[in-house]
Amino acid sequence: LPYHDMGTKKYEQMGMDYRLKGVAPLTDERLQNARTIFKKAGLRL
Repeated sequence: LPYHDMGTKKYEQMGMDYRLKGVAPLTDERLQNARTIFKKAGLRL
């Protein structure tokens, strides 16, 4: 599943530390790059 940061505000409202703060959502370019690497490694997607 792709990462998104939609839950960030919920953590703030509950007073909890959001461990993935600062992690950027995956770009289409990086996703395509990962798919290429996985396919070359023989993994089925």
